[in-house]
Amino acid sequence: MTRTAQCFCGSASISVSGEPRMHAICHCTDCKRRTGSAFGMSVYFLRSNVTETKGETLVYAVQRNNDDQENHFCKTCGATLFWYTAARPHLIGIAGGCF
Repeated sequence: MTRTAQCFCGSASISVSGEPRMHAICHCTDCKRRTGSAFGMSVYFLRSNVTETKGETLVYAVQRNNDDQENHFCKTCGATLFWYTAARPHLIGIAGGCF
């Protein structure tokens, strides 16, 4: 099965195959700020399961608690679409609400 997540304006998207490895609801400060909500909902897939990315994203890289993070967001609408963390190098996190 292939799933596609897209940003708010539809300019950027990411498609993944296979089943999620993990679902997460996080209420850390970073996720609260990333979403503007009380928590962030994430779906994690194997990085090797990414089948396509479309559109242009900008990157916000940060290090928190000795964990390098690379957040990709739409250059048009600013919606965070996906991210990578050094703590889970084989996974890609995708914003659950973008599916």
